[in-house]
Amino acid sequence: MIISYDICKIYISTPWSFLPGDYEISDNYLKSQGLHLTKLRSNDYIIACLGMTSDPTLLIMEAAPLGNLRHYLETKANETYYNMTSVKTSEIIFINQIIEGVNAVHHLGLPGLFYCLCASNVLLSSDQKCKLSGFASEELVRAREKCEEENNLPRPIQWLAPEAIKLSHVIESDIWSLGLLMWEIFNAGKFPFGDVTDDEARQKVLTGLKPIKPTKCSDDMYDIMTHCWMRQPYNRPSLHDISVKCNEPTQFENV
Repeated sequence: MIISYDICKIYISTPWSFLPGDYEISDNYLKSQGLHLTKLRSNDYIIACLGMTSDPTLLIMEAAPLGNLRHYLETKANETYYNMTSVKTSEIIFINQIIEGVNAVHHLGLPGLFYCLCASNVLLSSDQKCKLSGFASEELVRAREKCEEENNLPRPIQWLAPEAIKLSHVIESDIWSLGLLMWEIFNAGKFPFGDVTDDEARQKVLTGLKPIKPTKCSDDMYDIMTHCWMRQPYNRPSLHDISVKCNEPTQFENV
């Protein structure tokens, strides 16, 4: 729910509601995770965790009036006045902001803090600024995966690197996901592999199948994406390299 005050809006979240009924987490553990999240709130490109409560356990989060990036991209793609020049500019701006957010998480080096880097987990402020969300500890991620598997719920397999699918997440795994998020941005928020099952998505990722080049994407931009999807994590580009290449003038050519 969203609560309005004179000076701001906040979002009240119950991040543990997906857990199985018999899954117990200590109050101290919850407090430690809340502290991890509050360390990220000073960054402009990460959704701010303003605090947390106990009994019941709730996170107090910054509100994002424009919703998530996927919805925004889908809506804009359907608008008749959609101007392609401004679109190309906004796409690069979105990517730069997302890179800033991911870079902040990596530099903080928070232990066991993971998230699914996809358009649905990027929120937009009222001034169209991208803010990363969807953070959770490794323990909660594993608990959620167990719950999703037992209840046949969808999982974000399409955005996971091969090593992450095999439960071996490394920093470079985020680069893989970033490449897919860039693909979403240039493809009106569509899913990388379309409407497929988790098993089908897993097979596509593990066999090396890559999403095809979006129509409104330059050859050079797609080349950056494919480098993000290199099989070996150490062969993927750094966030700095991606940022530099995305801002080269050639990114607006050959579209």
